[in-house]
Amino acid sequence: MRSIGVLFLATAWSVTSWAQVVVGANSDKLSSGYVFIAPSASTESHLLRNDGSVAYTWPGTNPAGLAVKLLPDGTILRSGVVTSSLFRNGSGAGGQVEKRNWNGDLLWSYIIPDERYLQHHDIAGLPNGNVLILAWRFHTAEEAIAAGRKPGTLPETGIWSESIFEVKPVGADGGEVVWQWHAWDHLVQDFDEAKANYGVVEGNYRRIDVNFTSNQPNPSANPDWLHLNNVRYNVKFDQIMVSSRPWSEVWIIDHSTTAEESASSKGGRQGHGGDLLYRWGNPRAYRKGGVAEQTLINTHDANWIPEGLIGGGNMLVINTGTGRGYTSADEVVLPVDAKGSYSLDASGRFGPNAAIWSYGQTAPAPFFSPTGSSAQRLPNGNTLICISNANRIVEVTPEKEIVWNVNLGAGSAGGYKFRAERFFPESPQLRTTSLGAPAPEVRHAASLHPSVAALGGLLTATGAGFANTPAEATIIDAAGTTHSAYVARATAAELTVQVPKAAVPGPARLKVAAADGTTQTRDFRIDAIRPGLYAINGNGEGPGAITALLDDQSAMLAYTLDTASNQYLPANIPLAGSVYLSIFGTGLGGAKGPVSVTIDGTPAPVVAVESLTQFPGVDQVNVGPIPASLAGKRGVPVVLTTGGRSTNAVAVSFQ
Repeated sequence: MRSIGVLFLATAWSVTSWAQVVVGANSDKLSSGYVFIAPSASTESHLLRNDGSVAYTWPGTNPAGLAVKLLPDGTILRSGVVTSSLFRNGSGAGGQVEKRNWNGDLLWSYIIPDERYLQHHDIAGLPNGNVLILAWRFHTAEEAIAAGRKPGTLPETGIWSESIFEVKPVGADGGEVVWQWHAWDHLVQDFDEAKANYGVVEGNYRRIDVNFTSNQPNPSANPDWLHLNNVRYNVKFDQIMVSSRPWSEVWIIDHSTTAEESASSKGGRQGHGGDLLYRWGNPRAYRKGGVAEQTLINTHDANWIPEGLIGGGNMLVINTGTGRGYTSADEVVLPVDAKGSYSLDASGRFGPNAAIWSYGQTAPAPFFSPTGSSAQRLPNGNTLICISNANRIVEVTPEKEIVWNVNLGAGSAGGYKFRAERFFPESPQLRTTSLGAPAPEVRHAASLHPSVAALGGLLTATGAGFANTPAEATIIDAAGTTHSAYVARATAAELTVQVPKAAVPGPARLKVAAADGTTQTRDFRIDAIRPGLYAINGNGEGPGAITALLDDQSAMLAYTLDTASNQYLPANIPLAGSVYLSIFGTGLGGAKGPVSVTIDGTPAPVVAVESLTQFPGVDQVNVGPIPASLAGKRGVPVVLTTGGRSTNAVAVSFQ
């Protein structure tokens, strides 16, 4: 490994600080861009360059408490520490949430301690501009016993449960709570049938056992009973993911308050009124396993891998591993369907039995952090890992090679980091700032997932600079081999090319030589198989580019143009007799593996799969006859799966 050296970082931080930066020998595998951190001992937040120097600094009012986020609009969302006598001993206590613009000007400040609540650990910005706030909720010992808690297993001063608030900013220092979730509303106990929440605990994965303290050696001395330490939002399913350190579990809940609301607004998916949709890590918590079945030990920072990245839709979670001797970042395949519903395995537990990828056990010492830490999947397939208690940030490849290792030392510039996150000049957070750059991108030509394509599949490069007809397009693969790429379509702002089937999967570069002699490049990643379906509106969503063969052998398009709205809508396909669909996509890997298709979760028989020779890179899948049970279904999702990967969902309707 090659050391860049020791860099003096006194110019941007309030006290003298040092950073030791080591870049791996294969430095071309290191991601570009900046890493965002917020030291807990400081009132400032920073963007670091890959050489460890500070690219930008934002001020704050109070030390972090603990999360600080850089939002897509370029603003800073920061939690800060305020005084609270009730929760004064809480680890991760905050209390204040503020927004600042790129220049550091305060835009909004909100306080959430009162006689029962205190913000702690994490916050999250939502696409609608609102803020999710994780907060402790205080309960007296008498209230806990009335809820079914065993006397003698809680402090005399009471215990803390957890709440999540969605707050709409109002003015400079106000907020309207527009949604809330309270763990206390979702308890179960089988200790005392005369008390509240009495019911079946064993196997009741939707409820929280008020008497579960197996991972707490002295529950009567610790009021922080659940200790959730992160809150993450999934816009696709409108769900929230949290992790509980003492329970060694990850929970997923619906972002609604009642099952009726969930059923009416989520396409029929039941939200169970705020009960748990999924939990993973420690089935002892709902009495469906023992220590041998426990997969997590003191969890932190559970999050969804964004769609379009390697492992998109999977979960990344920090397994701090207290007592195990090492901390790991684990990737977990969630047992979820296209509607966001989670399935139990045959044993009555949520799978899987183990992570599909894990980094930590073989990492150079010291890779141990009993608290904090985070993991982020990056577009090139690498994973950025913040090791909080070790004051380190590393970036590792899928093959677990360290390509970046930063030791930030002590002091206000170093010390404890709750989380680290990498951003790029073309990221929405930076695009319009002094560190930003235009956003030319490579996208999967069908699903439009960013920075990824498949062998033999089509990719689309967008952005300025394609005004001249391209003379040549080449792709440099992970082995460094240059391949000529077939150009399927070229316009002034967009170029679609086919990835050569002979390319080596992994990090790749598209190089375009224009007729005037200028050259442009775009970086992306090649997968062996990365299936995607075409939508007629060209954005990877909505009505599918599908044709139907009806029972009378006539054909019809599965979409129609609504002249009033000038938008494509799914056409109502008559579902009488034997009806077949032709579905079009790209990236199926030449149909070398089995292909399955579901429509609204119902399997549809696949009768033919072929790559169209007249349209290189385009795949056609014929399915049918369509099950009669789908009659009357409107705008339901069509999803194709092959090689263990599922496509984006496109819509179809039947009458």
